[in-house]
Amino acid sequence: MSNTGIQTDFFLGANTPRGFVSLFDELHDPYRDHRLYIIKGGPGCGKSTLMKRVAAEALSRGVSAERIHCGSDPDSLDGVLLPKMGVSICDGTAPHVVEPTFPGATEVLVDLGRFWNTDRLMARVADVRRYTLECAIYQRRCTRLLQAAGALNENIRRAVAPHLNEEKLYGYALRFCQRELPKQKNPAPGRKLTRYLSGVTPKGRVFFSGTVQTLADRVVAVADETGVAAGALIEQIGARALAMGYDAVFCRCPLAPDGESEHLILPQVSLAVVTQKRLHGDAIAPWRTIHARRFFSDDLLSQTRARRAFDQKLIRSLLQEAVAQQRQAKASHDKLEQVYGDAMDFDALEAFAADFCRRLFASPRGPGRG
Repeated sequence: MSNTGIQTDFFLGANTPRGFVSLFDELHDPYRDHRLYIIKGGPGCGKSTLMKRVAAEALSRGVSAERIHCGSDPDSLDGVLLPKMGVSICDGTAPHVVEPTFPGATEVLVDLGRFWNTDRLMARVADVRRYTLECAIYQRRCTRLLQAAGALNENIRRAVAPHLNEEKLYGYALRFCQRELPKQKNPAPGRKLTRYLSGVTPKGRVFFSGTVQTLADRVVAVADETGVAAGALIEQIGARALAMGYDAVFCRCPLAPDGESEHLILPQVSLAVVTQKRLHGDAIAPWRTIHARRFFSDDLLSQTRARRAFDQKLIRSLLQEAVAQQRQAKASHDKLEQVYGDAMDFDALEAFAADFCRRLFASPRGPGRG
């Protein structure tokens, strides 16, 4: 990220066919980064508000920040990374529990539970249990729908993957890198980052197109409804970019979290390669488009088009229902947050948040205690 103070948005957790899949180990390398603040506390106790405050303060000071959004509520933050400061802040509670590796030395626990009234919470224990269980039920229903969508997506991939002309694709990837990535003298391998650029959320399928446009002046779209050629091409370009000394952000697909990446961002050369399909919408106008059919037999694509169209229609329907279940889960979670919010001392929390931000930006080491 540049010194002008840009902000980008990603997910580090996603609702997938395997349930919630977390990439929160990408937040912080205790052997490399300086400090991670792990925020603990219940729903509605101000974790996201504190991180939004830090991100806003960073922007006002010209400090670049990466905002990590909650996959179950993209309006909330689960983390903030300040790479130039070597500092990260995260929500360390379930479903993405984070614990310190070197407590106090590289990680600091920030307990916002100190500001709630436990007597009030104990008096409403029935509500806490009810809304927590309701939320879990809707999340499980969402997962089952995503499992079905993921199975159909895998059927599509298996139908066309054996017919991918790998030699042709690898040759294209080599020429692409030779053309678009300048050679560097004695480069060290680049740093690989893994993120989600999109997610299945209560607001629908959210795609952070603004992040792509912020980090890349050139966006190459690979038009590929199956994702097979696009994924293979992105992995090849990304691997070559890393070997040439460029940092690379590999963005996974929520429907196939263990598969190949569906988007790639190379910030140092202001270049992105994204998978273009109807499911993603038209959020980005590409600089150039690569049509995946060049890597397949046209006869094969024609023969399987009707079946793929049927499966893709079912996937869209399943995702719509998964979104509906996410909305129900959020409604229950909002009620749970209200219960905890009613037990919070927000005046004390506000004073703490103001002091936390002041100390964070006043010293390279930041606040020493939570």
